[in-house]
Amino acid sequence: MIDIQFLADCPEVIPAIACLHQIEMKLGSRSNFQRTVKEFQNHVNRNTLPLTLVAFVNTIPIGSVSLVEFELKSHTHLSPWVSSLFVASAYQNRGIGKCLMEKIVAIGSEIGCHQLHLYTPVSDYFAKSGWTVIDKAQPEEYPQSVEILVMQKKL
Repeated sequence: MIDIQFLADCPEVIPAIACLHQIEMKLGSRSNFQRTVKEFQNHVNRNTLPLTLVAFVNTIPIGSVSLVEFELKSHTHLSPWVSSLFVASAYQNRGIGKCLMEKIVAIGSEIGCHQLHLYTPVSDYFAKSGWTVIDKAQPEEYPQSVEILVMQKKL
């Protein structure tokens, strides 16, 4: 059974989520654990940005997704952004990412957002849920050879 909670309701899992985030997002030397912990400590909100949702199986945190004000330096005119969606490898392909996305979109609507944005090299996954490509970007963490798409979902 999957349980999705606001990080604000379970801040004790921040170290575990920060560790999983670094592993699953394959951040390597581009990030460090302490900085990731500090970032998640700023996400313990329910009605204001930034906020994070955590997915649990039993009592084990296995994924998360965030809603943040800004994500891309080249696209500061767009806000807010769905950020850092991940599910631990052992739990992927079970619909957990989809559940996290549905919940974060619903929360975005509840707090008054009219649209949400994200960037990804894989648009098909999000297009199936009503996201549309609105631009291209080249974030510094991606190689030049990877096309990054900016997507939007109207709420």
